[in-house]
Amino acid sequence: MVLRSKRKRQGLVEEPALDGIALQATSLSYLEDELRCERSLVNDASLANTRAGGVVFDTCEFRRSAFEGSVLSRLRVLDSRLEKCNASNAEWGNAHLHRIEFLGCRLTGISLINANCSELLLRDCKAEFSRCEGSKWTNVRFENCVLTDADFRRTIFDRAAFIHCDLRNVDFEQAKFTSLDLRDSTLEGARIEPSQFPGLTIDSLQALALIRQLGATVI
Repeated sequence: MVLRSKRKRQGLVEEPALDGIALQATSLSYLEDELRCERSLVNDASLANTRAGGVVFDTCEFRRSAFEGSVLSRLRVLDSRLEKCNASNAEWGNAHLHRIEFLGCRLTGISLINANCSELLLRDCKAEFSRCEGSKWTNVRFENCVLTDADFRRTIFDRAAFIHCDLRNVDFEQAKFTSLDLRDSTLEGARIEPSQFPGLTIDSLQALALIRQLGATVI
């Protein structure tokens, strides 16, 4: 019997339940519809431009694996870690991601439209031009990530934090913020509407920048 850890990362987001679980080294060279991969350690997988639906990765660790250009509809990733992987221009629409770590990954142009993401940590990732329209993010944390020109229109953020991130020209149009912390991140050109301010946490310098973007004169 495996006991799943519910420990919090210093009160922030839940860690993937990987501690104490023996992962089996697995080689993946293709994906097929409804494939289920569990308790696996995958190194250097070449899955670029793969197309499949209903794939499930549960309790897995991927290292230096290539997912760029992949089209994985209804993807489910649970209790997993992706380290130094490349998912640039991947299309993972309607994905379900829960208790996941993305560490040092290339996510430029990734599409997570209408995805449901919870208990996620993204650290040292490059996700410029990512498309997340209509997605939902619950208890997630971005650290030292580049997200310039990302599209978060009509996205729901419930307990999300961007720490030391580059958010220049990010589009938050019609997004809903239950709790969104943007302190210490770069916001030049970010599109944030005045009606969104009640759910937003920013520092004083960011507040001045946003007020100027709205056309106000700060004396």
